[in-house]
Amino acid sequence: RGKTPIKATKLLHPHRLTILTVGCNIMTIPPDPLLPPVNDQEQQEHDKMLYWYQRPAFGYFHLQEEIAAMPLLERAQAARELYGVEPEIEETPAFLRTKQEELDSEIDLLGEKEAYELALFMNPSYVTSTGFKLLFLRCERFNVKAAALRIVKYWDRKIEIFGMDAAFKDISLVDFRAEDQLALNLGAFRVLPARDHANRSILFCCRQYWDHTAPAQSMERLGWYMAHAAVEETWAQKNGVVFLGAPTDSSLPKPDRSKFTTSPLQPSQKVDPGLKSFLLQDKNIFNDITNILPIKIVAIHHFLPNTRLQFLFEHKLQYLNPTLRARYRQYDLRTPAENLKKLRLFGLSPEILPVEIGGCMPFSYGDWIRERLREDAFVGDVMSDYYYRS
Repeated sequence: RGKTPIKATKLLHPHRLTILTVGCNIMTIPPDPLLPPVNDQEQQEHDKMLYWYQRPAFGYFHLQEEIAAMPLLERAQAARELYGVEPEIEETPAFLRTKQEELDSEIDLLGEKEAYELALFMNPSYVTSTGFKLLFLRCERFNVKAAALRIVKYWDRKIEIFGMDAAFKDISLVDFRAEDQLALNLGAFRVLPARDHANRSILFCCRQYWDHTAPAQSMERLGWYMAHAAVEETWAQKNGVVFLGAPTDSSLPKPDRSKFTTSPLQPSQKVDPGLKSFLLQDKNIFNDITNILPIKIVAIHHFLPNTRLQFLFEHKLQYLNPTLRARYRQYDLRTPAENLKKLRLFGLSPEILPVEIGGCMPFSYGDWIRERLREDAFVGDVMSDYYYRS
C-alpha cells in the first residue's frame, strides 16, 4: 500500500481529538508537552484499549474487492444467508450425537482452558448439556474445531464479565448489579419481537440509548444478556440472527478538553475518561458478539447518520473475519426511502423494523424488559427452591 495516494482526513472531533489518515495508515499530531504523563498501569490499559483503533482501517472498497475474490461457493453461501434463502442443516439424532462427541474430543485437545475446566467443575450438568453444546455447534455451522475454540473463549469472558457468583448458569436479569440499572433501562441492545421473512431473530443496537456514564462491564453484561435472548429458541439458533446497528452523532461522548491531548494515540498522554469508556465498550462488545457469543450472525446492517462516523466502521471491518465481512451492508440514514427499498430485498420490511432506522414497528422496550424481569425472577425462584429441596 506504499503506492496509495496521500490523502489526509480529519476524524472524530475537529478540535479536541485529531487523527489523520494518510492512505491506509494513521498519523497523529505531536503531543502537548505541557500535560503530565500517565503512570505505567494507566499506560498499559490505555495502549491495550486504543490498539484496536490504531491499526489501518479496512475500507468499504477493500470489502468489495475481498468479496469479489472469494471462492464462488463461499460467496454464494454468503449471498444466500444475506437474502435468507440458505437451507437448514438437517439435524438427525445420529448427526447431533456424532457432532457432540467430536466437540468433546476437540475441547480435550485444546491446551489452555482453565476457565472452561472451572465451569465444568462448578456446574457440570450445565456445561455438558446438549442444549449448551448445540448453541455453539449451530453458531459455527457444525464446525467442531471452531465451536470448541468459541466455547473456551466464551468461559474466559463470561467469568470476567459476570464474576464467580453468576457465571456458571444462564444469564438472568436478577443477577444484574445496581450500577447496571441505567444501562438496562435505556436499552442500547434490543431483541425485536418480530422475525424476518426467513424466520430469523433480529438484534438491534441503537447508540442513542447508550449509557456512557455506566461502567464498561454494565454495557457488556447487557449485550451478553440480549445476545442470549436472541437465540433462546431453536429456530433462532438454526436460522441465525440479523444484526442491526444504528449509531448517532451523540453516540460519541463529548470529550473534556482539560483531560486529554490532541493525540490520544500518543503513548505518553492521558485520554478523556468518556472517550476511553466509549472505545473500550465498543471494542469489547463488538468482539464478543462476533467472536465469542454463541450467535450465528447471518447479516449485519449498519446505518450511518453521516460520514462523520465512517471511520469507526472501517476500523471494525478489519476485526470481522471474511465470513462476516461478506455479510456486511451499510446504509445512509439520510436516505430512508432508499434504505427501506434495499432492506426489503434482504427480507426486512418496514413493519418489522424500528422507527430509529426508518421502520414503523411499534415496540415498547419498557414493557418487554419488565416481562423479562418477571420471567427471570420466576425461573430464579423455581431453581432456588429446586436446589433447596435437593
